[in-house]
Amino acid sequence: MTEKPIKKIAIFGGTHGNELTGVFLVQHWLQDGTEIQRTGLEVKPFITNPRAVKKCLRYIDCDLNRVFDFENLGKKMSEDLPYEVRRAQEINHLFGPKNSEDSYDVIFDLHNTTSNMGCTLILEDSKNDFLIQMFHYIKTSLAPLPCYVYLIEHPSLKYATTRSIAKYPVGIEVGPQPQGVLRADILDQMRKIIKHALDFIHHFNQGKEFPPCAIEAYKIMEKVDFPRNGNGEITAIIHPNLQVSMTNPELVFFATGTLLPPPCDQYLDLECLTSSSIHTRTSIAALWRAHPTSLHLPLAFTFPCPTSVPCSHQGAMVPGVAWSWALREELYF
Repeated sequence: MTEKPIKKIAIFGGTHGNELTGVFLVQHWLQDGTEIQRTGLEVKPFITNPRAVKKCLRYIDCDLNRVFDFENLGKKMSEDLPYEVRRAQEINHLFGPKNSEDSYDVIFDLHNTTSNMGCTLILEDSKNDFLIQMFHYIKTSLAPLPCYVYLIEHPSLKYATTRSIAKYPVGIEVGPQPQGVLRADILDQMRKIIKHALDFIHHFNQGKEFPPCAIEAYKIMEKVDFPRNGNGEITAIIHPNLQVSMTNPELVFFATGTLLPPPCDQYLDLECLTSSSIHTRTSIAALWRAHPTSLHLPLAFTFPCPTSVPCSHQGAMVPGVAWSWALREELYF
């Protein structure tokens, strides 16, 4: 864990302009930042993509959350550059430079998802003791509200995020919330996450000792696409009963073919898996939730629970289950 006190913190909202919880909170804190101030800390709320926020779009020219690589940051400033690349250079100047001693200590990047994944903290380094302790503190403070940790340290999963210019980057993803919509319960959850995170940093700076801890983290195991025909066209859709709520443990995937009975009595009931697939439009396949004896629908294959661990009936992540998220990163965080 770092021995230096944390001094400079930024809270980013509006990296994606249609994810409104972070936008609302940052705009509120810009007007009245009392609740995010802590003794000895410089906490700066910041709207990262104001043009996209104004138009309520994910981005204007390209995804701001993908262009903080050194190639884009080092390009000569020009009006010919995509707006988000120019904005990335401005943000790097204000809060970086990236990978330098002068960069901000911590950046919290606030995001929403249409996935029913609740509160999720994004960790990019499984050996970062400081962030592991912070995430453990946040999870404990939020209990009994679940808070999950998503690990993306594998090189194939990492991308040049807005927060990556900080020494300790923290992605915060809370859902489900439709794009361009603000939900009070989601806002309250994100607000609490920031409160507990800042409290942890304050305690850390005060010299409080934190005992060794372990956190449960999840990572992508594989990606599975929709069923497609020979022309690459999607051949299945999501059943309306599953578009939002998925709490039935009997989840059957279908495309075309003949009705098949479930091969086992345990099915994945992970809302983070299934709803992330659905709502990012990169779903595994259309999902059907019902007893097969009462249905006469074309089914092609099923997706059984991969281990003997009992599956959740509440849509929560199940410890020990070898689960996967079917998503494409370029459409996600």
